[in-house]
Amino acid sequence: MSNASDLVPRFLSERIVGGRARSPVVTIVGPRQSGKTTLARNLVGTHGYRTLDDPLTLQEVSADPLTFLRGLPHPTVIDEVQHSPALLRAVKLVVDEDRRPGRFLITGSADVLAIPRSRSRLPAGPGFTPCTLSPRRRSDGLKADPRERRMWLGSYITAIVQRDLRDLGAIRQATAVPRLLTIVAAQSPGDLSTSALSTEIGLNRATIDRYLGLLEQTFILRRVPAWHANVRTQQIRSPKTLIVDPALQSHLVDVDGDQLARDPSRLGRLVETFVGTELLRLASWADGEYRLHHWRSSNSKVDFVIERGDQIMGVEVTISSTVGTDAFRGLRALRSAEPNRFCRGIVLYAGPRHVSFGDEMSARFH
Repeated sequence: MSNASDLVPRFLSERIVGGRARSPVVTIVGPRQSGKTTLARNLVGTHGYRTLDDPLTLQEVSADPLTFLRGLPHPTVIDEVQHSPALLRAVKLVVDEDRRPGRFLITGSADVLAIPRSRSRLPAGPGFTPCTLSPRRRSDGLKADPRERRMWLGSYITAIVQRDLRDLGAIRQATAVPRLLTIVAAQSPGDLSTSALSTEIGLNRATIDRYLGLLEQTFILRRVPAWHANVRTQQIRSPKTLIVDPALQSHLVDVDGDQLARDPSRLGRLVETFVGTELLRLASWADGEYRLHHWRSSNSKVDFVIERGDQIMGVEVTISSTVGTDAFRGLRALRSAEPNRFCRGIVLYAGPRHVSFGDEMSARFH
């Protein structure tokens, strides 16, 4: 177990501790290599640690999940639970027998609440507290050697395709997934056309939609819905798709820092992806419920719209080192469309200081 003093503090820790004080089951879900295991073992300890990455443990679970659970100490960490959805169904039965708080801290490299085979029978309400661990930057610890960085990121994608996606569902065309990821990364952040993807990759639209859903369940990409005061309209507009980590995005499209410096369009996409994923990270542990959207009208757009309660805030992203009134055109259009809900507009730019443009509009450096 890592020395707690050596660890970067995780903002989600307090929420997990609070959940374990009142709930029999707390789940921590998030991408591979995001620190789930380290966090769980430092919160609970190693005595009750079990991982389904261990073939013998997985075999024991598959043979008789109820006997496995009933023989565990209190408390217990069960790691990488997505390998056995049947175990999640058994958890409900065991928790119904003994609802002591803090019994199980369950981790998964996929959104276990979205797995069809387990969703209908998971403990609900106060007995089951879900927590999503935001991804750390994949570039952490990979700055020294570009070759090692490429190898690590390549093996990361291989692990997702060959193990995590197969655990979630049948992948008949696994070789198409890296190609799909590369196209998504080249367009991130952007509106994806499943028809265009179907033509380019050679898979039908239903398969493309299913694969995108599986990639979202494994936290490789996120889809940010379009915003509108009318919920039905939100569902009609196309979502904006983000690769969850800029280092992974750069690897998938095979660009380095020198190439980005020569290509402002690619750099702009990468920076906007970075801002979107950071906003999602902040929303995952912030007090209150924040929802992230994007907004587009017939002649204006706002990169991100943050919604909380009956208020919205718009965020525009640019790589320019200067900013003028034209940069606020989309934000002002959003304010005109929703004057009673709009509270602030921010342009994130590459300049040296914060600048106020009046009427709750400002530019801030990123």
